[in-house]
Parts: sequence; C-alpha cells; structure tokens
Amino acid sequence: MSRRIGVLVVVSWLLAAAMGCAGESESDRPPEVAASTLPRTTSQSITITLTERVETVGREACHTFGESGWEPHPDGCEVEVMVHEYAARFGDEIVTTSNHDNVNVDPLYAMQLVERTLTDGVSLVVVMPPPHAPVVRLIDSTGEVVDQVTPTDRVVALAGLGADLTAEALSAGGLILAACPPDGVLHDGIIYQCTLVPGAGIPSTTTTFIDS
Repeated sequence: MSRRIGVLVVVSWLLAAAMGCAGESESDRPPEVAASTLPRTTSQSITITLTERVETVGREACHTFGESGWEPHPDGCEVEVMVHEYAARFGDEIVTTSNHDNVNVDPLYAMQLVERTLTDGVSLVVVMPPPHAPVVRLIDSTGEVVDQVTPTDRVVALAGLGADLTAEALSAGGLILAACPPDGVLHDGIIYQCTLVPGAGIPSTTTTFIDS
C-alpha cells in the first residue's frame, strides 16, 4: 500500500513539474508575429484591409522639347496608376489612407514612412521597412507592442490605439534598425521623419550673402 502511494506521489510530482515547465516556457515565449498579408486583425482587435483600384492621372512630364519646340508626350498626357487604399476599423471608427503603386523612396531614410493617418482613437501607419528587417512593429509611448508583423509585401500597414505610436523595424536579433516616431527623429538639431541611413549625406542649403 505504501509503495503504491509513493508511486502516485512521484507521478503527481512529475505532472506538476511538467505543467510548471510548460507554463514557464509559454510566458517566456516572445509575442507571436503575424504575417503582414491583408486583411488581418491586430492584437487590439483592429481590422486592417486593403483595396486596390486603377486611376487615371495627368502625366508629370506631358510635353517634351523636340526639334519643333515643345511637343506632347508620345503616349499622351494621362497615365493609369494603381492606388492602394488601406483602412483600419475599430468598432464604428474607421481611418483610411491611400498611396500610389510607385512609393517615393528617399535614400536618406533607413525606413520609408509612406503614410501616417489617425483619428481620435486609432492610428494607421504605412511604412516601407528595410529589406533585411524580418519584424516590423508598432509601439506606444510606454514601449508596449500594439502591433507586430513579419513583412510579406514591400509596403506594410500597422495599426494601433492612440496617437503616440512609433513604427520600428527590427533585425533577426531584435536590434532596432529604424524607427519612425510620431514627432520624427532629431539629428543635429533637425527633425527627420525616420531614422537616417548610416553614412547618408545630409542635404544642405547654402545661402551666399553679397556685401553691397
């Protein structure tokens, strides 16, 4: 009888230890990272969707200078472009933003801030992260992660509750490669949209004063 009780105690102890280890590994596990493919729902129950449509816009350089002077562009003065419209819905609140297919890439920045749109309660941030960043996240002023994804497209849409949210691109080791805070990045007394590319040449304007 005593031997049977001893066996039961040992089995109970092993089960408790296994459950304890399982709970510990669960708590130590990093937050699950979802793919950035849309539509998707964030951890704060914000649903992000993407709608694509084709629009006809005026060509930037409609006329070219030829032998007989200024001539219309051979392909006409209008061109079709793909427009991507992102929408973030939280309950009855919706925030939207849109951009053309050809996102303006500024070599000055490590991460491109495509759009940042917000309402009183919801922020929608669209970025083009560095190509070598496996994780892109959105954090609030306390450092809490409100949205986090693995980029599956060239442009990534993130959403969160509040207006003071910062988009960050992380390396595989968890290092911050680039950030786009709501108030910009201060560098040498100048505020930029996002983190600058290491060694990037800062554009400067020189004014020459001539003494009369």
